[in-house]
Amino acid sequence: MLTTLLSKRLFFFPNRQLMAEVLFDHNLKTRKGLFEVFKDPLFTPTYNQPLAAQRQTAYDRLKKVCESGLFSVKDFWTNPRNIFAVSVLCQNSTRMSASLAQSQSQSHLQTTVE
Repeated sequence: MLTTLLSKRLFFFPNRQLMAEVLFDHNLKTRKGLFEVFKDPLFTPTYNQPLAAQRQTAYDRLKKVCESGLFSVKDFWTNPRNIFAVSVLCQNSTRMSASLAQSQSQSHLQTTVE
């Protein structure tokens, strides 16, 4: 019984900040800032939109992320991990990637039909 309790304790993080520091060992401010940006209602998934609306939504979301000031083009030279952190979070965020994937697949369908 004691071993069971101890083994469960190894995977228990009472502090979310500590868990974030263990999982994401770099650019914690950027990650935290992006999570705040993703709370905006603009990032709530929408479905069955016309193609023009999907493109506009994807553009608005990308614009919001870019205007957040959490990263810069200069980060490629000064802090490349910051660029990768933003890229990974935007790809893995369900709210962000759903609209991007939806607009990309629709634009692909549009070009193959024409």
